[in-house]
Amino acid sequence: MLFMVCLFKEVMYKSIYLTVFVLLSCQQVGEIEIIDSSQLKKLKSKDIPVVDIRTQKEYNSGHIPEVLHIDFMSWAFMEEMEVLDKNKPVIIYCAVGGRSGLAAKRMLANGFKKIYDYSGGFNDWKNREEEIGK
Repeated sequence: MLFMVCLFKEVMYKSIYLTVFVLLSCQQVGEIEIIDSSQLKKLKSKDIPVVDIRTQKEYNSGHIPEVLHIDFMSWAFMEEMEVLDKNKPVIIYCAVGGRSGLAAKRMLANGFKKIYDYSGGFNDWKNREEEIGK
C-alpha cells in the first residue's frame, strides 16, 4: 500500500510539473493595452495605424478620420488584417469596446505584438464631439 501511495505522489508531481511547463511555454508574447481618446490622439499622431472594426453600415454612418476599415464580423477578418505589420503597434476600436476586446485577443493569438484597444469606441469619440469622417 505504501508503494502505491508513493507512486501516486510521484505521478501527481510529474503531472503538476508538466502542466506548469505547458502553461508557461504557451504564454502569448504580445500585449494589449486599453487606451482612452487622449491616448488615441497621441498615438495616432505617431503614425500608428488605426483600424475601425465595426460593420460596413456602422462605418458608413461615421468614423474616426483617416482610419482603415476591417469588419471584425467578416469571415476574412484575420486575412484582411495581414495588410498590417504584426511586429508594429496597431490601434483598434469598435462602437463601445466589446468587439475590439475580442478582436485584440484574436489578433494577439495570431501573432500581433502590440494592440491598443480604444475601449470607449466610436460612441465615446462622437460623444466628445471629436472630428468625424464620413
